[in-house]
Amino acid sequence: MFFRRKVDVIDYLKKNGAKIGERCKILSGTDVFSTEPYLVEIGNDVLISTNVKFYCHDGSVSVLNKIRDEHKDLMGKIIVGSNCFIGHNVTILRGTSIGDNCIVGAGAVVKGNFPSNSVIAGVPAHVICDIDAFYERNKDSFVDVSSLNEKEKKEFLIKKFKKSNN
Repeated sequence: MFFRRKVDVIDYLKKNGAKIGERCKILSGTDVFSTEPYLVEIGNDVLISTNVKFYCHDGSVSVLNKIRDEHKDLMGKIIVGSNCFIGHNVTILRGTSIGDNCIVGAGAVVKGNFPSNSVIAGVPAHVICDIDAFYERNKDSFVDVSSLNEKEKKEFLIKKFKKSNN
């Protein structure tokens, strides 16, 4: 499925059984949301970046099915808590549960249960720190550009990072 607007993917997923909370954003390029969107639950205030993939099934079982002449599937739910950020190019696999207030770093391959207030990254993904340690580590780098228009934002950031690179 290909979506031109952010709202299209959320509407499509809800119509196909996904549970998606309030004020969520799914950015463009997130076009793989499992063949079973009804097995996905997303809390409130979740931002899902570009090129994120959700897989509620595991196609590798086809190898076993061929060897054993069976027709089984490996499937599981995916649950993302509230107030989470899922970074660019993340893959979330079946049977995964991500708690509230979590950050998942770009490129992570996520499988398993992750507690609330975690920063998760890597292949395979693991907790690298808690949200408080992330704040402390980055507090001197935060900027507030929310009140600036695009022109002001650009000028501010160019000036800020020109100074820091000299």
